Formats: sequence, C-alpha cells, structure tokens
Amino acid sequence: MGNVAWNNFADPERFESALPPGVLALVREARAGRGPAVRWLTERSAGWGQVSVCFVLLRAKGELTPDQVGWLVGMSGFADEYGAIPDVMRRERIRGPAPAYLRAFAAGLRAGVPTLPRQWQAVEGVTKLCDAIPAELVDVLPTGLCSESAGARGVAQRLLARVPEQARPVLAAARLGATGKAATRLDAALALLPAAGGEAPVAAPSGLAPLLTAWASTHAAALVDAIARVGATDAQGRPPLRAASKAEVETAWHAVAKSADPVDVPRLLGTPWPAAWSVGLDRVRAFERFPEDPRIAHGLLAAAPGWISQGSHPVHVALARDVGRHGDAACIPALKAMSAQRSEPQYPAYHRVYERAVERLRAVIPAEVPAGLIRPSAPPVDLTPLWGEVYERPRDLDARRVLADALAMAGDPRGEFIALQLSADPKAQRRAAALLALHVDAWTPAFPGLDRGARAFTGGFMTSVRVTRGAVSPTVGLPEWRMVERLEVCSHGQLDGLLARMPVLRELACVLPPNPGLVCPSVEVIGLFHQFEDWLRRSSRGSLAAAFPALRVLVAWLGYGWSEARWRALLDLSAGIPALGVGLYDFHAYALSDALVPWRRGAGPPEIRLAIGDSEQGLKANGWFVVLRRDDPVVRVAWGGGPSWSRESVAPLLASLAGAGIGAVSVFAGRGGCPVAVVPGLEIRWDGAPVDLFGR
Repeated sequence: MGNVAWNNFADPERFESALPPGVLALVREARAGRGPAVRWLTERSAGWGQVSVCFVLLRAKGELTPDQVGWLVGMSGFADEYGAIPDVMRRERIRGPAPAYLRAFAAGLRAGVPTLPRQWQAVEGVTKLCDAIPAELVDVLPTGLCSESAGARGVAQRLLARVPEQARPVLAAARLGATGKAATRLDAALALLPAAGGEAPVAAPSGLAPLLTAWASTHAAALVDAIARVGATDAQGRPPLRAASKAEVETAWHAVAKSADPVDVPRLLGTPWPAAWSVGLDRVRAFERFPEDPRIAHGLLAAAPGWISQGSHPVHVALARDVGRHGDAACIPALKAMSAQRSEPQYPAYHRVYERAVERLRAVIPAEVPAGLIRPSAPPVDLTPLWGEVYERPRDLDARRVLADALAMAGDPRGEFIALQLSADPKAQRRAAALLALHVDAWTPAFPGLDRGARAFTGGFMTSVRVTRGAVSPTVGLPEWRMVERLEVCSHGQLDGLLARMPVLRELACVLPPNPGLVCPSVEVIGLFHQFEDWLRRSSRGSLAAAFPALRVLVAWLGYGWSEARWRALLDLSAGIPALGVGLYDFHAYALSDALVPWRRGAGPPEIRLAIGDSEQGLKANGWFVVLRRDDPVVRVAWGGGPSWSRESVAPLLASLAGAGIGAVSVFAGRGGCPVAVVPGLEIRWDGAPVDLFGR
C-alpha cells in the first residue's frame, strides 16, 4: 500500500517519544499500510471517525494486547469531544486497557496536546477502572491543578486526595518553579495534603474529647451547650473553607473531613451545602466517620429542607440515619416536621426514614453527666426579649443594634454579622459576606422548601425568600417571617395567614390571591406566575388596589399565551395601579398595535412595561424591556440580559413599535450593543438607561 497519510484527528507523532516499543512498532507498521492499527490511523468518516474504531479495538479479542489498545484509544481521547470512549469502558467494564489509556493522556499533556472540555472528568472515570493510579498520571497532576478550567482543577484535586504521598514530591517540585496564580493553586493543593510521614490526625483538644466521649454514653442534654461552647473555642484558629469553584470547595471539604476531627465540625457544617442532593449525600456520609456529636445532628437537620426532589431520597435516608446516631430528643420536633413535609403521595418513603429516626431517639435514655466534667460558666443571658423587640418592630434598626451588641458580648458571631450589615462601610460588608458564607445555613429560618440560591440577608436577617415546594401554613408562627421583604411562593396554597404577619413585605409573587377583606399595606410589587387565572377570577376592577394600597407595579407572565382577552383582563385588574408589566417569551408585530388601542383610550395604568423574550417568572425577568407612558412620546427600550437569541428579537420589536405609531425610542443596549441601527419611520436615540421591570 505504501505510506498512508494518517488522520490528524489524533496525531500519534507528538506521542512517539513516550510510546512503549510495542505500540511504537504498531504505529510505524500502520503508517506503512500494514497491521491491525491501519484503520485507527487512517479513519476519516464524517461521524465518529477514529473514535468509532476505538470502540472496535476495545471490544476485539486477542489481536492486540490491552496495553496497545489502551495507548491507541488514549491518544484518541484527545479527539473524543463527547467522552464516548471512557463511557464505553466504564459501561462494559473494560479494565485491561485503562492504565495505558491514562499513560497516553499523561503523555499528551507532557507533549502539549490541548485537552478537550471535560476531558479531565472523562479521565477520572477511567481511573476507577484501575487498581492504582499510574505514576505517569500522578506526574501531570500539577498541570490539572493549575488549569484555568475549574472542572479540571476539581478532578486533579480529587485524584490528589487518592494518592497524597505519591503526589507530594511531584507537587513540591512543581511549586519550585511556579509563580503567580499557578503558585497560589499549588500552595492550596499542598495545604490539602495530610501531614508528611503518615502521621495520625491530630486528636481533638482535651476539653472537647471527654465531652464527646460522655455524650456517646449518656446523651445528656446538659452536654449540648458545653460541646458547642468548647467546640467553638477550639475551632477559632481554623479558617472557613473557600475555593474558586464548587468542585474545589467539595475537594477541600472532604480533605478536611477525612481526618474526622471534631474540631473541624463548625467549619464543615458552616460551609454552604450544595444544591445537588448527590453532592450533599457525599458530605452526609462523611459524617458517619465522626464521633457521636450533637452539633452534627442539628447541622444536618438545618440542611435537610434544601433537598426536595423525588430523586433525593438517598440523601434523606443517610441524613436521618446520621441524626439518629448523633442526636437526642431535642432533634425530634425537626425530624417530625421533615416527616410531615414528606408525607405527600409523591414521597411514599421519605417520611418513613424520619419516623424511624424519631423512634430511635425516643429509645435513648439520657444518663447522668459524670461529676466535674462540665466546667461551670457564666449563666447565659436570656436574649429572648431583645429578639422579641426586633421581630415586633422590624423597621427599628436601633433595636437590631441593641441585639447585635448583646449577641457579641455573649460570643455569638451573629451579633457581629448584624452590626456589619447595618454599617455603610464597604469593608464591613465584605467581612459580613465572609461571616454569612460560614453561617448561612445556621442562620436560615426553618421555612419549608427554600430555594437556597434565592436567599438574601439585609440588616442581619433573611429578607428574601423563595419557596419552591411545600405548604407554608404550618410555619406561619415563626417570627422570622416578620423580617421578610421579598417573598416568592411557587406552590399552591392560601397565604392569608402568613401575609397578615408580614409587616415589611414589599415584593410578592404567589399562585393564589388573598381572600377578599385582607389588606396588605406594605406590598409595592406583585408578580403573577403564568397560571394567574385565579387572580382574574377572584378579583374585580379596582379590588387589587384596595387589597394592596401601596401597590405600584403589577407584573404578569403571559409566556406564549398572549391573547386580547387576557390582556384586557389585566388592564382591568391593574386599574388604579401606577404600572403594569407583562412578560412574553415571543412577540408578534400585530399584538402591540392591538394592545395599545384600549390602553391609549384610558384602560389600565398610565405606564406599561413589557419584557420580551424572557425566560423567567415571579420576581425575576430578562430580555428586552419596553416602557410606554401616556404622558411621554418617547418609549424606553433596554436590554435586561438573557440568551443571545433573545437579544436578536429587538429587530421585530422596534419594527412593531414603529408600526404601532411610536415615533421615537431611547435605547440602552448594554455591553453587547444593538443588532439594529435603522428602522424606517422610527427615531432611535442611543442615550437610554437600564430599566427595572419591578422598579417602584
């Protein structure tokens, strides 16, 4: 056949200096058009190409050795953009070629072959097919640790945790020549390694160790405060866990948890819990190695409401088991609350795991604490009246300052946090953000079905709440509701009892309207979800303004459901309100002209706001925002963020405005600019400002 021009899809030439003799001979033979690797070298199909040949090689028997197959498919891994080769290896348990695959990956890195997105993650999957991680892969871990890809760094850190002693000299050598960001990342990786020489983890200080030993044998309630107090003191020298990415946070978290040192419990529980239940499950299971500790039980119960999907059953099983081991009778109310929230038909097994934990804790009979174990401390100051003052007068910042001082004197970091958030100093706000990152779960009220990503604290208290699932009615008695200023409830359920207890609520989004007769004097913004027919059916013209006398903006989400009837109903519903906002996924040119006819004749509020191409609802929006006022001939148009396809919808939007008789627009296009410069019949001014769809 003569020499064959091989496929550069994964060019073996750059790997040749690292190829074993048997693989090098195979490649050279294929270049001459002979041998079993010819197809691998020359395949140029438009589909899987060379990667599809790798599937054949992996499944073939006898013609090539596992080492040869591993090197060939490993080189092709640099062209496997979907990670299909490792998928086949893992799914079909093809273990023989795995070590050589990893050596080929390492050789490619050393040769400067660029990696693909998620290639490190694919490599991590292959390592699970090996009894040991090859030394060649360990040698290139610094490359992954210094990568600009957070995913690659996370994989490298997890691999590092599996071979700490083998990797230590490699990292130390790499650190010698590193500078800047690479040096910082290698220092962080070295800090995650256990003490040299295989030393045992440092035991808990003598003050905490006997308390935990006594807790395991007595579960006496008197020990709970002592363990928390001594544990907080011992943990003061250990900083909170921080990292540049979620993957790195998890790696650092598990590196600390690996020693099962009780002194680390405050910072482990203080690290914000991941939203993904599968990642949270790994953390929950890590606490199984720790000595029995009431702090762990209460910390896990604080995290439990964050996982609400039907698939999250495994994390609830593990969590309830841990609480049953670490906790005491004081955990029973929280366990029963979780059981009640998971008793719906779609959660057939959730509540049972919590009921079993309740039964286990009820069977525990507390014993007496050994004499002299608990050191006497100053009697705790009862701050209940100060908390009550704050909840009774949520607008009174002086009451918060008094509470903050008392908490600080008692050694509670919440006091410093409240004081910092009340300060106008930017440095104070940065310190407050650091404290919040450490304690956010502990300071989050026990509201049902919370969206953790939507939490916000101002003035030291959680003021923004989004409930994605579950009924809020069982929790209306919690005083923390009185501090909430922004509330989204995505689940069905009447909120009258709750709204009547929220004196500072300013922004509200919910499915069902309040019953007639309820007045919410503080609400200024209401967002209606797509299914807002209940609001239309149960409200009459002007009734909304009567129920919400401070209401300034009503925003409804029509999605794809634009219709003249719904539009006129919204105009009637918003009568007496300064502004009406409407969110649409798409926009039809004729719709704007038709919509403006009744509005120009006086129907509805004096100001109309549109969000075009949005993909949100409730109290969030993106896309192009349009503001029309009866007393202003110039229409405001502003980009509010979102996907690129949404930005391109400005062309038909501006044409629709011109077709509706609008003569001039003031445009704010943001950083991306505006894809339209000229529209016949429309004066476009580029002096616009951003638009807040919910602005009061």
